[in-house]
Amino acid sequence: MMKLRKAREQIARIIGALRRLRRQEEPWSVKRMREISDMHDFGVAAYRQRMRREHPEASEKQVAAMVREWLAAPPREDRLRLPSREGRS
Repeated sequence: MMKLRKAREQIARIIGALRRLRRQEEPWSVKRMREISDMHDFGVAAYRQRMRREHPEASEKQVAAMVREWLAAPPREDRLRLPSREGRS
């Protein structure tokens, strides 16, 4: 009975510590990187869905290849240019 009580107390302490950690604020840089990653994932998923819609006969492998090709392609000249990237080599 004593071991069970100690185990429950330890579990309660661990749960309390996890809750305190969850409540702590993440640094803004971590939040920003998470948002950037989420937006990237959303964009890739949207492009994948578009390729499935535009090429209904394509297999999953073919769609995956289209997405990889799109991700690896350099930006087109008629698209948004970022001044911060101008002049970089």
